[in-house]
Amino acid sequence: MALNPLRQSLQDAGMRAFDAGDGFKPVADAAIDDFRAARADLERKVRNGELTLRTARSKAVEIAGRLAGELARRADERKTAHRPFFDRLVATIDHRRKVRASQPIEQLQRETNRMIAKLLVEQQLQNRSREFEAKTYVRSVIGGDPAPTLDNLLAFHEAASDAGDEAAREWARRKLEEFRPHTLDPEAQAKIDSACDRPDAINPRITRRYLDAIRDRSPETLEEFVAEAVRTKDANACAAAYLAARAGDEGLRPRWVRVLLDSLGEFPDAALEALRKLEAETASEEAQAARTHADFALRKIEAEARLADLQPPTPEEIRRQERLAGLAPAAPGEAIGLALGRRGMLPEDFETESTPTLEFEGEGSNEFTQF
Repeated sequence: MALNPLRQSLQDAGMRAFDAGDGFKPVADAAIDDFRAARADLERKVRNGELTLRTARSKAVEIAGRLAGELARRADERKTAHRPFFDRLVATIDHRRKVRASQPIEQLQRETNRMIAKLLVEQQLQNRSREFEAKTYVRSVIGGDPAPTLDNLLAFHEAASDAGDEAAREWARRKLEEFRPHTLDPEAQAKIDSACDRPDAINPRITRRYLDAIRDRSPETLEEFVAEAVRTKDANACAAAYLAARAGDEGLRPRWVRVLLDSLGEFPDAALEALRKLEAETASEEAQAARTHADFALRKIEAEARLADLQPPTPEEIRRQERLAGLAPAAPGEAIGLALGRRGMLPEDFETESTPTLEFEGEGSNEFTQF
């Protein structure tokens, strides 16, 4: 059995806190510092005989309980913390749902036409699959079943895009997505991602590429990027612009960020839903990290509140302290090695020591008194 019964729980809580984010760590560290300052004062009073060890432990437990309640409250506040971007995003999604619930017949007809076009593409994919395979599949020299090559698929996708053949283009995208796990070349993967970019769907890799491309750009360039992303309804570009704005300084709101927030209502549905899910997951992770750091801090405070290493002074030590307190303190610079009637400054002497003031020779004089 370990000498410290709280050692294992402290170790487990410390490992969880190490893996969690650092957002709540300064708050937890501040609570630990506050408790240690109070504990040091209690230990000083016990050593000086002002408090008994039992009373000091009782006060330490009381202080620990108060800090525990404060930490728990601060951690719970992370769940309902005000997030301007998330609140604006949720309001936009709710407004769009309400509009669609009461949309006119024309809007319903456009949505129906879009679904019919999508079904027609799926039907063509089934009926023309042999045609597409004949243009892209090749037989290996050593035998085996025919299979497409990356160059053939990329060339076929480019030709389908130029011809406006949406069914052929979608078939090439799906084959390229199946091909991607089998290639390790970063350049080839980048080509596949560019070909598989669907403006109405989120691809995390493409969003990350957009985000890397606009990082550290000028506000004017970012404003143009936001306008183009909204105009083309590119879900990946819209999501990247939102993430870039969200990662900026909360105290500063450049014009391009305000333009982005005002344009949320024009974002594609895929971008809004992906961002809402990301924000919800981030909020949940931050709240969990706050609870983890708070739990670790509370366990440390609980362990230190026991004052296990503190021992009350013996009667001889108390009498010695009283004798020292009765001696006059030595003046600054005065040697006390052989001065039996003098002592060094005690902590309470420093607390009551007054700050010297400067005196003038006379009223209206600018010369200091010579000491």
